[in-house]
Amino acid sequence: MDISLYLYIIHYEEAAKAVALHKIQEEEFFSELGETSDFDQHCNRIDNNLSFKLREVKVLCIKLVCHLDMLSQSDDSERNNYCNYIRFWLNEHISEIHTINL
Repeated sequence: MDISLYLYIIHYEEAAKAVALHKIQEEEFFSELGETSDFDQHCNRIDNNLSFKLREVKVLCIKLVCHLDMLSQSDDSERNNYCNYIRFWLNEHISEIHTINL
């Protein structure tokens, strides 16, 4: 991993913890998913038969689409909180995929 990327990730994680953003992910909203088959169609361009990394990307795509759908149905205050946080959630999961596949 490039040292500048590593330092960015460390700084990002420290900043997120400082403002308690990491606690949002622990909430039910980000742990519960609907039926993934409902969201597969949005991510079907990512072929499961390719590498492990691409399969993980498809799983992340499905989770993201599911969460965006849930956000569209949530009340305003909840939606604002989660919309602000979802980019951190996404970056964390992208980082995990990148780290696993180095």
